[in-house]
Amino acid sequence: MAKRFKMGRGASALLLVVILIAYLGIRFTMEQPREQSAALTIAPGTGSFSAMEPEDGPAMVQTASTSLRLNARDQSKLAILDQVLASRNDNDPRLDEELKGLSAELKSALIEKYHSLRPEDRNAKGTVVFLLGRELQTPADVAFMEEVLGEPPCQSLGDCSRPPSNPSSEEAHMESATGVTLAYPQLVALYALNKITNPSERSAETLGAAARKALEAAQQSTDAVVSRKARAIASQLSQTGSR
Repeated sequence: MAKRFKMGRGASALLLVVILIAYLGIRFTMEQPREQSAALTIAPGTGSFSAMEPEDGPAMVQTASTSLRLNARDQSKLAILDQVLASRNDNDPRLDEELKGLSAELKSALIEKYHSLRPEDRNAKGTVVFLLGRELQTPADVAFMEEVLGEPPCQSLGDCSRPPSNPSSEEAHMESATGVTLAYPQLVALYALNKITNPSERSAETLGAAARKALEAAQQSTDAVVSRKARAIASQLSQTGSR
């Protein structure tokens, strides 16, 4: 179980936001080729962000349809992901060493895994989006990112369907950092889509238009953190002439 991390006020909350946003950009721009076994230095949701997750941890549900259609290698990869999520060790190097080169069947299994996790498991869900987002190769891959972006905002780590009833003064000062944590899967999806809109990416010709469409829709998100980041990405694309 992750240790509770006590946030400072004001500057500490802002620092957490800056760290997460900078980290996401680095992960998607500094990916190493599959043949290299680069160790994972900072993984999705490490440190204080994973500490904000509900204490009972991610729900592990493997459906019968998933296990029946996966070959032995893919079943092994899915088992590794279960181990990583259960241990909450987001620095596990197997995220980079083992969980790459996803087959179409394994991608489908990861999507099922995403849907099986409790809505409040923001770190676990964001990790699954990260694994799928770094291998966007088909329209179906992009469609899942768009689905994630279209989810209703998670209002509280205790219960996504409702805001905290009586937030403490400390929680009020953590509002901006908590907002980023609540939108973590969506922020990961935004960075993944932004990456394939880059003209230097080989996938841009076939998937770039779909990614830009998803980014445009995200600008209308009712989640302020998501819509603000989507607008920032759109502005950047406009300035670089990528649109």
